[in-house]
Amino acid sequence: MAIVASALLVRIWRRVVLALCFLSGISGLLYEVAWARMLHLLFGDTVLAVSTVLASFMAGLAMGSF
Repeated sequence: MAIVASALLVRIWRRVVLALCFLSGISGLLYEVAWARMLHLLFGDTVLAVSTVLASFMAGLAMGSF
C-alpha cells in the first residue's frame, strides 16, 4: 500500500515540476517578445534590436543555469 502511494506521489510531483518548467519557459518567451517590441520602438526594425533581445535572453538562461 505504501509503495503505491509513494509511486502516485512521485507521479504527481513529476507533473507539477514539468508544469512549472513549462510555465517558466512560456513566461520567458513572452518577456522576450515584449522586449523585442519595446526595442523595436527605440531602435526600429534593425539587427541591433533583435540581437540585443536575443543576447539578453541567452544571458538570462546562462545565469539561470549557473
